[in-house]
Amino acid sequence: DVTAERLQQAELTRNAEFARRVQRELLTELPNSLFVDIRTLYYPVNFVSGDSYHLEWRSDGRLLRGFLIDVSGHGLSTAIQTASLNVLLHEIKAVRKPMLGQLRTVNARAAKYFSDGTYAAMLGFELDLSLHELRYVGAGITQFYVNGRRIESPGMFVGLWDDAEFISGTLPVAAGDCLYFLTDGFTDLLNQPENGGFWSPDGKDFAADMASLQKIVENGMLRDDASGVCLKIKALL
Repeated sequence: DVTAERLQQAELTRNAEFARRVQRELLTELPNSLFVDIRTLYYPVNFVSGDSYHLEWRSDGRLLRGFLIDVSGHGLSTAIQTASLNVLLHEIKAVRKPMLGQLRTVNARAAKYFSDGTYAAMLGFELDLSLHELRYVGAGITQFYVNGRRIESPGMFVGLWDDAEFISGTLPVAAGDCLYFLTDGFTDLLNQPENGGFWSPDGKDFAADMASLQKIVENGMLRDDASGVCLKIKALL
């Protein structure tokens, strides 16, 4: 029945459009502060995305906390799972937990959103402007970049094990530092040998490096969902 098939296709298109709108509305957009220039990246390879991010200011603007999310798989079910994790982060924000506790709570509650074999890779980070340090927790997203230098962030995936081990780390930061938290849609490309000289010479030319990331998108190089949170520290307290 051609008419029934067309109606079903139209319904799927409406559902996909609704999922796309929900995903985008859940993305946190923070204004730049006097201390940090904030740029975000969000590029679904198809209509909806398995990637997302969450940002929040804490301690009266002295601490910027964020989470990067990359759910395994593609399609509407993955989009729903990604949105569910983002909603959890919004809910837990009000509880004022430390970053590691926030991630553990997400892990404890995430299992009901995943079917067998699906999971989420995440990375938590917080920029402390008062203590001049970056703290991070790896949960499946295994790397990020500081001034063009790759930093390893090991840790178990979210949603697979109740007792998952998430690995914390701390780095000192200074004014002028540039931090890039990217999902594997970007990092898989950056790790290829031909992209060994991708970053600006000192890794601190924020405008040039952001333009290079944008060029990856414009040149049609992405083969997977790609998202990111990019920060340039303008000043510290």
